[in-house]
Amino acid sequence: MSTATAVRGSRWQRFVDFCAVSEDATAVAVTRIVLGITISLHMLMMVGTGESTTVMVHHAFGGLQEGAKTTWASPTLVTLLVLLTSLCGALMAVGLFTRSAIVLAWVGMRLVSLVSSGAHGGTDALLIDLLLLLAFSGCGNTLSLDAWRRRRRRRETGVTAADRPALRVVRLMIVVQLVLLYTLGGLQKVSWGWVPGGDASALWFALHQQQWTRLDSLPPAWAWPFTQLATTSSWLFEVLAPLLLVSIGCELKQAKSRLGRFLARVELRGVYLLYGFLMHLGIEVLMEVGPYMYVTCSMYSCVLGPEVCRRLLRRPSPSPSENS
Repeated sequence: MSTATAVRGSRWQRFVDFCAVSEDATAVAVTRIVLGITISLHMLMMVGTGESTTVMVHHAFGGLQEGAKTTWASPTLVTLLVLLTSLCGALMAVGLFTRSAIVLAWVGMRLVSLVSSGAHGGTDALLIDLLLLLAFSGCGNTLSLDAWRRRRRRRETGVTAADRPALRVVRLMIVVQLVLLYTLGGLQKVSWGWVPGGDASALWFALHQQQWTRLDSLPPAWAWPFTQLATTSSWLFEVLAPLLLVSIGCELKQAKSRLGRFLARVELRGVYLLYGFLMHLGIEVLMEVGPYMYVTCSMYSCVLGPEVCRRLLRRPSPSPSENS
């Protein structure tokens, strides 16, 4: 075997070993729960507001939907689709038939995106991508009815029961999804109204758009400098998102340098995510952007990792054998 072949083989083996590492499933389970609740309530809201019988219905059946070529989208079928997707979201949240519920929720959201011409991008596309990752994550291995039933069956046979671990690589892929979301969003806002040195007027003008703002009137003049501060800080927050990957990489490699140890600190990620939560909360209060906050913040648990999530939920640490 040549040296080049041996090097390629060793690199491939390291990659396979990296992908095969398992860890406690708490972090991805939290993401599953938040997304499941979001899907269930969001779909029910469509029924409650009448969107499922008007906005999403094809014009051939008297609805307002003209952009999508889904001529089967009658009021009855759309309402049934929305309700079934809501049910799948609820099953996801409680962790009952978890993987099947996630797959069916993915199918339901894909069909909803086909029915509604306004659901091809943004939050809907992000949600669909996350469901695909969760289907392979093992997120039902803990904090779920499936895990409870599994433990109960094993205890009835006299076997010590413990929650199954999950593949770490899927959690890291969810983190990459979050970093891409923020970074590319920031890079697309390279304009005078966003970047430092400009007039930072982007948020101010967004609050004047009636299709976005929740305000009953125009924002008061005294709010202008605060919107400038929010605009600049949110842009910096987005373009600095790759630091999350650097931080997690330093943690996984157990960096020895002083800078590496500093970047690996989970507290650094916590401060970043705290600002992100407050930013999304402000957007949710001031603007109508659908379930964007909940879908995005559901990924925060994957950034923090299972150990931090266990501490926040006051759960005991798993035995070392569980993460082998």
